[in-house]
Amino acid sequence: MNENKYGMKATVRIIFQGDLEQLSILLQEKLNIPEFWFDTDEQPPHGEIGFCEVFGLELEIKNFEGDSTDYILDVITTDSFTEIAAGRMYDISQWLADYIAFSCKLTTFID
Repeated sequence: MNENKYGMKATVRIIFQGDLEQLSILLQEKLNIPEFWFDTDEQPPHGEIGFCEVFGLELEIKNFEGDSTDYILDVITTDSFTEIAAGRMYDISQWLADYIAFSCKLTTFID
């Protein structure tokens, strides 16, 4: 096990006046990432979630608590279970929120 290995995570809230698929298309185009695919959340209330994988990262986007203009984007390093358990995750939420706001001209924030 490599003690110096770290993963990366981010959680960004996005305000967007449109639906989940429209937001995912905007993110794809402006951030130059692959297409999102969609599925239903396993947890109630079983809302729609968009998924994307790029550069060893897993992205999930969904409505935040059912609000139609408030979305949450979660990003995490693929297969980083060991790093999560050991507390070795870099949090890039603020950087990603700023980058999305600048690139996509959206209002973003972190909790």
